[in-house]
Amino acid sequence: MVENHWSSLSSQDIREIRVVIYALVESDTGLVRYIGRSHSPASRFTLHRGGRHTSPRIARWVAELGMRGESPVLKILETVPAGQDSAQAELRALEEHAASGLLLNTVGVDRKARTRA
Repeated sequence: MVENHWSSLSSQDIREIRVVIYALVESDTGLVRYIGRSHSPASRFTLHRGGRHTSPRIARWVAELGMRGESPVLKILETVPAGQDSAQAELRALEEHAASGLLLNTVGVDRKARTRA
């Protein structure tokens, strides 16, 4: 069961929340394979590591790492202060790493916008 902790926050609390732009990195090679953003990167990372992700590509990658005895590593790329555009910060990170051709998520680069926070 997931609790809706947002309902207990005041509007001041919500304004002060920072968003983290993060990468999931292969532990053995250091290659960046996924860029994301979250208010709660530790919780989000737990979901990724458990293979519980909306993208079958990412779940498959995590499973493949597991078969090799590896798991993804969370790397914080940027902390976006409250009131700043986290979607643009995530897009910058996606564009920076997309040239490698190894990202499992490039939808933000293709669409030039993402709305998930």
